[in-house]
Amino acid sequence: MGLKLIKPVREETEQTNWRQRLQQFKGWHVPTPANLDLLLDLPPVPMEVQLCHAWSRWDRSPNMCQPEGATVYSGLTVRRKRVQDSTDCARGSVGYSRGLHVWRVRWPPGERGSHAAIGVGTAHAPLHHDSYRVLLGGEDGESWGWELGANRLHGGGRDGRRYPEVAEEPLPVPESFLAVLDCDGGTLSFLVDGVYLGVAFDGLKGKTLYPMVSCVWGNASITLTYLNGLESK
Repeated sequence: MGLKLIKPVREETEQTNWRQRLQQFKGWHVPTPANLDLLLDLPPVPMEVQLCHAWSRWDRSPNMCQPEGATVYSGLTVRRKRVQDSTDCARGSVGYSRGLHVWRVRWPPGERGSHAAIGVGTAHAPLHHDSYRVLLGGEDGESWGWELGANRLHGGGRDGRRYPEVAEEPLPVPESFLAVLDCDGGTLSFLVDGVYLGVAFDGLKGKTLYPMVSCVWGNASITLTYLNGLESK
């Protein structure tokens, strides 16, 4: 399928101000796990595989829909309708319980508003709430989310904790970043501007988890691209 012509995952990441800003904090050093290093050097999977791992077309809030028009990302993208006093989620098509998996998330900062969160959840995590809130990381213990605007974690006993922890003020998350689910290690982590930020959530081993997004902004479009995975030995 011409995989040799596809750039490795690592080469597609941006490197801008996050690395420089984090290096200013004394003692900041979070090494990238060896298995993630290996995965990031692999080429992305073909588009037909990416589509199989994209947002579910049915397992989502009624206020989340497919984008209008046909683009290269339309099959990978979910759009929130223009509704008020509502928080809406979408869940991925595939649940993961083994292996290491990486996605690229594309979410324009101007389309996030308040309470924008990305993370993972079980098949039982709620998809809608009749007010504005971060729906990922609720008291039901079925989801875990990173609130992008505030750089805060929700769920798993980490509610309100800054991520990355060294930053005293929220760092602006760019349009594109990576989410990493290590099912064997039971962790969820993120890479921003090519920088591995360390473990956001742990204790997830033994669960079947789906990528999830929580959104309140009308007409927001969030693209989820499955880049590659490593199966358990």
